[in-house]
Amino acid sequence: MAPPTVAKVLRTLQSYVPVLKPAKEQLQIAVRRIRRQPHEPDFLMLPRLGLGPAPLCLDIGTNYGQSIDSMTLMLPDVRIVAFEPNPGLAARVRRRFAGRSSLTLHQVALGEEDGEMVLHVPVYRGYEYDGLASLDRASAAGWLGPETVYGFDPRRLEIREMKVQIRRLDDFALKPAFVKIDVQGAELGVLRGGRHTLETARPIVMAEAVDEESPVMRFMSELGYERFVKVGDRLARQADYGENVFLVPSEARLDAGVADRAAA
Repeated sequence: MAPPTVAKVLRTLQSYVPVLKPAKEQLQIAVRRIRRQPHEPDFLMLPRLGLGPAPLCLDIGTNYGQSIDSMTLMLPDVRIVAFEPNPGLAARVRRRFAGRSSLTLHQVALGEEDGEMVLHVPVYRGYEYDGLASLDRASAAGWLGPETVYGFDPRRLEIREMKVQIRRLDDFALKPAFVKIDVQGAELGVLRGGRHTLETARPIVMAEAVDEESPVMRFMSELGYERFVKVGDRLARQADYGENVFLVPSEARLDAGVADRAAA
């Protein structure tokens, strides 16, 4: 039997006691601010990516604002445009960051074409896993299971659906220096709908689990992007990946000593 993990234990507890969710979130936020740590280690690289003064960063898949906190912590003068299609989460983010003039939030999903689609939200034992919501039903349904929740009962899992507006990133005419994407399997549509933005602004993109042979990487390679992962305090061109990968324009001028551009 595999040893218990803290994440799996906490996930199981919150599934049985949903009231723990807001308390857990507030505690996490407070601890990160006190310790000056982003919610994911990859954000520690932001000050070293050569993004320039008062950079414009995009948070695509905002959830309840974890990346907004981390971007602000790492880049105090950052300007952020965020995208979150879930109306409940968007309302929470507006309340949390009310009065912050450096933040603009759009309650839409980003995709390849403007329109309307269904957002799938996994709910287990009444606990809404809004961070796992996806436009792709299989992605929303596939993450929760015996490997991630102790005593998992598939009969207690449901997928709630809500219609959301889809816009193309190119519609917003932005010039970002950095783009974070966390959209649970819908990354390719986001990037295709932002092709002009990528070609003209040439931002560094951070996305989840993009391997070398993926459609996302093939698309980005066509645009002159290289793939890196965070290894210690550097970026390296390695075949494996952690939680995120960095997609960097081949012409980007990063801070000295940040990236090893040699092939893995």
